[in-house]
Amino acid sequence: MNLMLALILTLIPNSPVDNPKPLTPAQISDIGCVAAIAIVAQDQKTQTKSQVRYFDVQERGRLWAGIVGDRVTHVSGQPREVIVFALRRAAAAERKLDRATPDYRARVTACIVQMDADIARESSVM
Repeated sequence: MNLMLALILTLIPNSPVDNPKPLTPAQISDIGCVAAIAIVAQDQKTQTKSQVRYFDVQERGRLWAGIVGDRVTHVSGQPREVIVFALRRAAAAERKLDRATPDYRARVTACIVQMDADIARESSVM
């Protein structure tokens, strides 16, 4: 497992809810976006081509992983281990995708927009 993903996994808190619900499509999508951002951040760290396409997402990605992890664990009631498993599966799927396609780049761009909006919303609450 790469270092960025390992760090993200440590940011996801344990859930205090005792009655877990299945993850919703929106929560699964959020987890997929966190995985996509983690892959971009790892690429940026290793200086691959994605660094040219996107502004640095490493710090914001770590912060957002915590926000999404907290939100999904609290709303779903799923234990941290389930969210970690979902994130690992999403990251494995992301690694298999052709990151050079316009569709993939558009998806990552949409994830970055979502990440920035979530971070802004979260920081306005604090």
